[in-house]
Formats: sequence, C-alpha cells, structure tokens
Amino acid sequence: MEKNNKKKKKWKIILPVAVVVILVIVFVQKVKGSSEAVQEVETAKAEKGNITAELETSGTIDSEDVRTYSSPVNAEIVTANLQVGKPVKKGESLVTFDTASLEKSYNISQLQNKASDAANQKSLEMSAKGSEQAAQADARIQSIDDQLNGLNGQISELAAQTEQSKNAAAEAGNLDKEITELDKRSEELKNKKDLTKEEQKELERIQKEKNKKQEQRKAYGDVTAKVSELENQLKNLQSQAESLQGSKAEEQSKKAAGEASVLTDAEKQGITSSQQAAKLTLSQSADSLAEAKAGIQAEFDGIVTSTEVAAGSAVQEGAPMFSIADASKMCVDFKVSKYNLTNLEAGQKVTITSLDRKYQGSVTNIGKVAEKNEQGVAMATARVHIDDPDDHLIIGLDAKLKIELGKKTDVLKVPIAAVNSDSKGDFVYVFSKDKLQKKYVKTGISSKKNIEIIEGLKEGEKVVTTIDTTIEDGMKAAEKK
Repeated sequence: MEKNNKKKKKWKIILPVAVVVILVIVFVQKVKGSSEAVQEVETAKAEKGNITAELETSGTIDSEDVRTYSSPVNAEIVTANLQVGKPVKKGESLVTFDTASLEKSYNISQLQNKASDAANQKSLEMSAKGSEQAAQADARIQSIDDQLNGLNGQISELAAQTEQSKNAAAEAGNLDKEITELDKRSEELKNKKDLTKEEQKELERIQKEKNKKQEQRKAYGDVTAKVSELENQLKNLQSQAESLQGSKAEEQSKKAAGEASVLTDAEKQGITSSQQAAKLTLSQSADSLAEAKAGIQAEFDGIVTSTEVAAGSAVQEGAPMFSIADASKMCVDFKVSKYNLTNLEAGQKVTITSLDRKYQGSVTNIGKVAEKNEQGVAMATARVHIDDPDDHLIIGLDAKLKIELGKKTDVLKVPIAAVNSDSKGDFVYVFSKDKLQKKYVKTGISSKKNIEIIEGLKEGEKVVTTIDTTIEDGMKAAEKK
C-alpha cells in the first residue's frame, strides 16, 4: 500500500513539469514560426526621373608647372634668396655664385689655348716648310739624275774610244818594235862586206817589209798622245759624275729631312682635334663664368616649393638646387578607382573646395597606369585643372572634388541602398504579395541617392531599401509603417 502511495506522489511531481516543458516548446515554436513568417522591410518604388552622376573625392593641390633649377656651374653659393613657400617674381635674383675660381679657370684656359695654337701652328708651318723642302730637293735630284744620265752616256762613249785608242797604241807599239827589229837585221847585213845572193835577197825583203810596216805605222799617228788626251777627258767626266753623285746624296738627305718634318693625315687630324678641344674648353670656361656672374633668376612668378642649398654651400654642375611652382597654373591631383574610371572623362566639370572656398575646374588628364592601394584596389592618378586660382590656394593642401560624371533624363531609378551585389552581379529584393523576390538587374549611372536600372525592373515595382543578412529570396515580409 505504501509502495503504491509513493508511485502516486512521483507522478504528481512529473506531470506538472512535463506540462510546463510542453508549453515552453509550443511557445518557442509559435514565436519562431511568427518570426520566419513575416519580415518587416522598408521599401521604395522604382520610378522614372532624372539622375546626375557625381563623384565626390579629394586630392592634393599642386602646380601644373613646377620648375626645378640645377646648378649651371661648379662653384660656391654667395647668396641664396630661397625659403619654401616664398613668392618670387619673374626676373628676381635667387642665387649668386662666387666667380673667383671660375675666373682663374678661364684665364688658365685662355693661356692653354694660346699655347696650343702656337705649338700647333709651328708644327703646321714646319710641316709645310718640310714639304716644300722635300719637293725642291726632289726636283734637284731629278735634274742631277738627268745630268748623270748624260754624263754616263758620254763616259761610256769616251771609255770605248779610249779603249780603242789603247788598242791602237798597242798595235803601233808592236809595229815600232817590228820596224826596230827589221832595222837591226838590215844593219847587220849592210855591215857585211860580201853578201851572198840569199843575204842580198833577204836585205831587199827586209827593206820591203820595213817600208810596209812604216806605212802601217803612219796610219796610227801619235796614238799615245791621243790616248792620254782621251784618258784626261774620261777622268774629267768621271770627276763630274762623282761630284753630281755627291750633290745627289746631299739633296736626298735634304729631301729625307723635309719629309721627316711633314705631318701625316692622322697627325694633322690630331692637331685639329687638339685645337678644337682647347677652344671647346675655353668656350665652356667662358660660358661657366658668364653663367656664374649672371646667377639664377626666376623665370616666372611663382612660389618656392623646395630648396637644397644655402649661402656658403658648394654645388656641383647639374645638381638640383630648388624648385619653383607657377601659381597661375594650379591643379588638383587625385586617385580614382577602377570602378569610376569608366565614367571619368577629360573635360568633365569639377567643383573644388579648399579652405571653405569654391573654385571651378575640369578634368584634364587621366593616368594610364594604376597601382593597388593598401586595400588592394587598383587606383589611377587623375588631374583637375583649376580655372580661377587665387592666392588662397596652398600647394600641398587637400581639396574636396565634386565631379559631374554625366546626366540622364527620364530613366528608371531606385534608391542606391536597394542595390546589392554577389558573384552573379547586381540584384534587388522586390516586395510583392507579402513576399520578397530576388531579382538581378543591370545598372547604369548613379548619384549619391539613386541609381539607374537599365534591365530587370518595371516602373512601380517596390524594392527593399533595408537589406541585411537576414533577408532571403522567397521570405514573407511586411512593409514597415
């Protein structure tokens, strides 16, 4: 009995708890069901109207003409009338240079140029004189050769005559000997008292032979004297030839000496190059001195934007010294993302705001190179020209830009908040018959408030303007009151 009572008590406790649990579950389900059933949303109608597309951004004020001045000389700066932000006038003296070292260099260049000219001129004169000397010597050598050729002909002829005369003298000598021998034999026979018949015949023969030899000897005459005369003449001609050979050797030496002083084409070119180099050095030195004396003046009215030098500092030729910006040609450089590049064009009107002052301008340049920013978005640099710059514009300050990208009239538009996008493209949620329908659309230009719908919607359709992560396609919804 006691056991049954315990069971009854246990059930009395369990039943109320179970009822409570069931009621809680039912309540949660009702609440959940009601939340899933109706999503309150804000809506707006797709309607026709006008849209002015604008891009609002900011950029940095700059000058369209920034001139950087470099040092024209190697010199020390005496004065530097330069302070960043300082206005300058065209023709105003900004930098002066110490000219002492440049004047010294110029004077040295002058002396070197004179010395070079003198040395080169002397070389050229010696070359010309040597050329003339060689030519004259060569002409005299030709004349001597002509004389030698004539003398050599005479010597050859006279030598032949002398040789003939010597042969004739030898023949005459032989005849004289033979005649002497005949006289000796004739005298021997004559000295005999009684001559035999044979001896008498021999004597007669000897006399006849002697007479014959004497006749032959007469034909030669005084050959010895002739030979001597011819030999003397030959010696004289040979002496003349030797003298001419000596003269020729002397002239050949003069010709060689003249030719040795004649400059080659390469040497003449070297002299010309040397003269040109010396003149160039002198000209450069003169130009540097003139530029240093002139100093540097502002080429236009502007503002000093940077300076790298000061009085007393030394500068090298070509080193940048300072920059001046033309304050009459002002602009604003700004970055534009790839999303706005398609709508940005040169010539578009721009309103510029700086220090609460408004200026008008236009887009003049859109860069062709884009670089990614810290967020990974590709950005290109563009420039806006300011039409009416004044003294209140400060280079380096930020300026706000409002760029008119385009206008369209009588187009279908919705609030820009109604359009979202995913991997498939732009979409809206259409509210119809207490449900939400996801529709993909093709968009056009946009303003700060509205965006053009080219395809995907009809005029009068309601679109959700409060899109969040809880909204889904096909969800039940109700308009917020």
